[in-house]
Amino acid sequence: MTDAEAEAWADRFEGLQVEDLGPGRAGPGFRGRPSLGEPKQHSPKVQARLPQPLYDKLDRRARATGRTVSAVLREAIEKL
Repeated sequence: MTDAEAEAWADRFEGLQVEDLGPGRAGPGFRGRPSLGEPKQHSPKVQARLPQPLYDKLDRRARATGRTVSAVLREAIEKL
């Protein structure tokens, strides 16, 4: 992006009005990703550190099955 293009984008952005942004939400609503369990219930986030070879194995499994790393982990934990 050239300096002129960046300047044009900045000018356009700075000139926006609230009504240019479209309709807002009516009320607070729910934010973030949808629940993995019951609707409108909290899904706790769990983090773990893995040795690189173990992560690589996990990533290969996820790619081979067309799923995310998280989905593969959830399935493995459900089998415990």
